[in-house]
Amino acid sequence: MCLASKYINNLEEALGDIEDLKNDLCKQMEKYDNEINKFYHDLETKSFNAAEGYYLSKQLQELLQKRRVVKKEINKLRVVSKGIDRNAVKQEIDKASERLNQSLRNSDESQYMKNFKFKKLEDFYDKEFKEVH
Repeated sequence: MCLASKYINNLEEALGDIEDLKNDLCKQMEKYDNEINKFYHDLETKSFNAAEGYYLSKQLQELLQKRRVVKKEINKLRVVSKGIDRNAVKQEIDKASERLNQSLRNSDESQYMKNFKFKKLEDFYDKEFKEVH
């Protein structure tokens, strides 16, 4: 597989990953909401001294902080999702993929390159190009 094909596949995967991650994070936030709600209900009827109250507040603080981090990440992903017209991007990716496939079908590189030591960029890319950077 050529590098261009790999990048097209990466774009397609990234597009789907954004929505999958957003959905997973929403489920995680719902889980934290349920834990916090249960914690409040348990706290409402519980008797405790100052030391126990401190540990209970630290438990609640940890849950609330985890929920806040997840919520902030969901908001960031929503901003990205709203800024991307998924259908338009998918159509452009499909067009680029088709153009690449057509170019690969039409090229006669195999005959031209039959005596080359290296057939693909990956055969030497890591060693040669990474030394430059």
